[in-house]
Amino acid sequence: MSSLLEQHYTVGKLAKMWGWHVDTVRVWFMDQPGCLLQSRPETMHGRKYTSIGVPLSVAERVYRRHCSK
Repeated sequence: MSSLLEQHYTVGKLAKMWGWHVDTVRVWFMDQPGCLLQSRPETMHGRKYTSIGVPLSVAERVYRRHCSK
């Protein structure tokens, strides 16, 4: 199935489902092919923020990789 038609998950949702810290999961997906990245300019707190949309197939691949170590 094309990632265009797949359900996409947020990093926060995956972290909650898998029981990992959101920062850990964010690092796992930051450079994954197929993920949607939406960067926003710096906020009033001085941090840039990037939202990551993770297709189901990418989530499954990354989860298997990290759980098999």
